Amino acid sequence: MAYSTLRFMVCTVLIGMLSGCTLSKFSLPSLFGPSEPTADSQWALLPFVNYTNQGDADEQVERMVTVLLPSHGIRQVGHYAKPAANKELTFVNEAARLQSAKAWARKKAFDFYLSGEITEWQHGEDNAQPVVTLSLTITSLEDDEDEVIWTVSGTGTGKPGDTVYDTARSLLSTLMNSMPNVED
Repeated sequence: MAYSTLRFMVCTVLIGMLSGCTLSKFSLPSLFGPSEPTADSQWALLPFVNYTNQGDADEQVERMVTVLLPSHGIRQVGHYAKPAANKELTFVNEAARLQSAKAWARKKAFDFYLSGEITEWQHGEDNAQPVVTLSLTITSLEDDEDEVIWTVSGTGTGKPGDTVYDTARSLLSTLMNSMPNVED
């Protein structure tokens, strides 16, 4: 007798909790709090850190991201200029360039910046599959503090004969589809 009463009470509580949800839209407070991106937000695209031996992978990814951003509601994007003085690709130079770009974004009073890393960029040579691994991060600069509000990473593998560029573009499109909604 006690077991059936307990089961009835649990079912009643669960039904009561679920009755507040609708199928058309599940409403939660913003996951990003006051740092929620809007269409009027000022965005900066920082240089991607390139950990691969492909020297221009970062530039290619940055161009692809620039093309994809407007389709996600991001209309105002500032770009950090890559210094021409030191073209040597080393991890120290990459880290210094990123730190300099972050300081630039804070100084220019951007609301958010998008940055990322490329950890794999393999051409599909000799009938092999091209492979790209990268990550994207959105950081809020509200109150002069860098607060990561979204990050995602993934690996894309193309088919034999695909270009690494097409593989990267497909991966970026997939990853950027999970970005926070930018509201008008």
